[in-house]
Amino acid sequence: GRAGLRPAPVRHPAEPKSSRQDATPGSAAQAAALSAPGAGVISTFPAAGPCLRGAMRISRKAEYALRALTAMARKPPEATSQIEDLARTQRIPVKFLEQILLTLRKAGVLRSKRGVGGGYQLNRPAARISLADVVTAVDGPFQPMVCTPPEPGQSLQTACECGTPGGCGAGRLFTDLQNLVHTFLSRATLADALTKEQAVMQFDI
Repeated sequence: GRAGLRPAPVRHPAEPKSSRQDATPGSAAQAAALSAPGAGVISTFPAAGPCLRGAMRISRKAEYALRALTAMARKPPEATSQIEDLARTQRIPVKFLEQILLTLRKAGVLRSKRGVGGGYQLNRPAARISLADVVTAVDGPFQPMVCTPPEPGQSLQTACECGTPGGCGAGRLFTDLQNLVHTFLSRATLADALTKEQAVMQFDI
């Protein structure tokens, strides 16, 4: 009969098989996979900018950066964090975390301390480090469409691919979205993330 027939799974052409599926957190295989271009991002559209990705999600690098920084923000301001400890407790590949923290240091989010007891520290209080500071440093500015401004707050690009004079309606709507996302991320801080954690812990108790 036909009851035993099952349709073969269909894979979207833009979703090739990835070796990352078999890589466990913290493994060398995962670190190598995440270092590839577009690592950690599930995309269904061709990349056309730093943050133009399928589903408009932040990259795995940005997720790891937020995870590491939040862990550092839980400590006293004068405390330092070592890469190995952060990698172990936050389940982040060491080599990958090294690149992320270096990027954040260059962006002014972190500072490094050499010598005995050295490591990384937040360069300013958690209440003054916004999610926009972190995500933009790692992923670049949020640009949901090709015709939206390369930087939030700028004017819509008039040279739209669709040829609509002054920019199409969709481009204008997504420019509004771009500004809303940027405003939210600019207002939300690492301190806010800690407050959310504490609220959940109190609720669980």
